[in-house]
Amino acid sequence: MKIIQSSMTALATGTAALLACSTYAGLTPVATYDFEDNAIPAGFVVGVGSPSFAGGEFVGDGGSGIKITPTPLTATDNFIMEARLTPSAVATFDFALGNSVGDTNDGYGILLEGSTWKVIRMGQVVSNTGVPVALNTEVNIAFVRQAGSSQLYLNGTPIGSAIGNAAAPTQFNIGYNPFDNAAGGFNGTIDEVRLSTFTLDNGESIAVAGDGFLTVVPEPSSLALLSLGGLFIARRRRG
Repeated sequence: MKIIQSSMTALATGTAALLACSTYAGLTPVATYDFEDNAIPAGFVVGVGSPSFAGGEFVGDGGSGIKITPTPLTATDNFIMEARLTPSAVATFDFALGNSVGDTNDGYGILLEGSTWKVIRMGQVVSNTGVPVALNTEVNIAFVRQAGSSQLYLNGTPIGSAIGNAAAPTQFNIGYNPFDNAAGGFNGTIDEVRLSTFTLDNGESIAVAGDGFLTVVPEPSSLALLSLGGLFIARRRRG
């Protein structure tokens, strides 16, 4: 029993030291919008047209959208910007999500064009993933920015990347193209939008969570140590 207690003490000390040297910050949610109230939620400003929220979802018609000012995300954040959405049609430059500097040709976001997913930065398309858009099929799409690099994820799988300077955004847009308010809106439904900031320490990485959204996980060796701690605790309880 003394041997087990000594091992537990040493393990607890080591685990505490590991946690102290790594923040394991994971994700810090800064905004979640699920549109369940069938009305424009508080804090939104109608950007263009008359967006509908039938059935607790944002319904995009290609010419309507909403925006939030100021945006919860900044130019220096490492962030994940993602949504659960169902495209119903693809036209030209159909924005799903985007951060922009007002209604100008400056920002970054996720769009559909030519029946494929694309990432935009600083007013220019910088990544054409070549991954086709599946109409009338719900997907989770995520834009991850870290240290000036951008990565697009579809259902938790990386599908396109790019490098570029970040804009200093002033508004967050859902369902429409802030660069051209008369066109370029998303066609389909958006059920939920999540915005999160994050840090990666000591081998942590981005991974898909059980609900299809993204999360941050510790490096494998850290997970092994924490699992070992659980094993020792279980053995101690059985003893």
